[in-house]
Amino acid sequence: KNRVNRGIFDLMTSAGRNPNRAYDEMIDVDPVTRSQVASFDSAFGQITNGARNLTTAVFLPQVLFAQIPEFVQVLSTVGGGNVRFWNENFSIINDLRRASKSGKFDTQTAEDMVYVAGIDPTNSMFRFDRPDLNMRAEGNSLAAKFYNFSGAVRDKMMGLNLLKPITMQMRALTYRRSVANLYKSANGEATPFDEYDLGVVMNLPEGPQRDLAFDLIKRFAEVDADTGAVRSLRTDLWHDVGESASLLADDLELRLNEFAHRLVQESSMGMSPAMLQGGLMKYFTQFMTYSLNAFEKQAVPLNARVRSGNAEKARMILYGGLGA
Repeated sequence: KNRVNRGIFDLMTSAGRNPNRAYDEMIDVDPVTRSQVASFDSAFGQITNGARNLTTAVFLPQVLFAQIPEFVQVLSTVGGGNVRFWNENFSIINDLRRASKSGKFDTQTAEDMVYVAGIDPTNSMFRFDRPDLNMRAEGNSLAAKFYNFSGAVRDKMMGLNLLKPITMQMRALTYRRSVANLYKSANGEATPFDEYDLGVVMNLPEGPQRDLAFDLIKRFAEVDADTGAVRSLRTDLWHDVGESASLLADDLELRLNEFAHRLVQESSMGMSPAMLQGGLMKYFTQFMTYSLNAFEKQAVPLNARVRSGNAEKARMILYGGLGA
């Protein structure tokens, strides 16, 4: 249900429809979720959100520097790989660009980036495809026109600060390194993944479920014979093994998707602080939004990692991000 709802929301809001219109088509949307965008329907909400768009547009060129500590956290969590791995990672954008034109994927990695990691190749590689940036206010009121104008300005500045390609590179890094770490773990090799990454993030606690996953990974993973790079876990083939393997494939794909979108922070994934749900507070906290969201989405998992018994890695991730 969550995956269907996410697809409906992305499709409709990317087409410029109001979120409430998307919620009408989604399955069992709770009142709390609806209340988060209620302010957008009012003239006051459109004006405050429009003002936020314009002031954020001025601030956006500086956002590039915020990617540095996030990049360090990604490296601390999943590892960096070798030079050959990075060369392949830079080719991902070109693979996706070709796929968007031809409708065909040159590599299994590029196909997984779309269907598992959730990167949409049909959007511009430089215009960030966050649904709320493309959203238009409906109607011809002055407030709606002001919001739509401010949204266009903000969207243009988002494309100029290179945030989209940098974020895509980090998301590709997170996904590909996660796949490589799972393959190494299945074959008994040392990886940056600890028990928290396997048991909580990937939902593979010690026991039959992890044993099954490791067996399927060893059987179906696609590995480059020359470089040893893990191209894909080929979870699409797990569905032919049996019901348990099919359910495990669906769950692992979802976990990989959410991990790539949480570690490389995205506002539409995970929980945001309650104070950021209203238009007025969004306006007054706009330059703190990234840090406030980061506390909720990064510090909470770090605390969970400490509680799982690996305080050393949690400190490495935290201090690495703060140091950068």
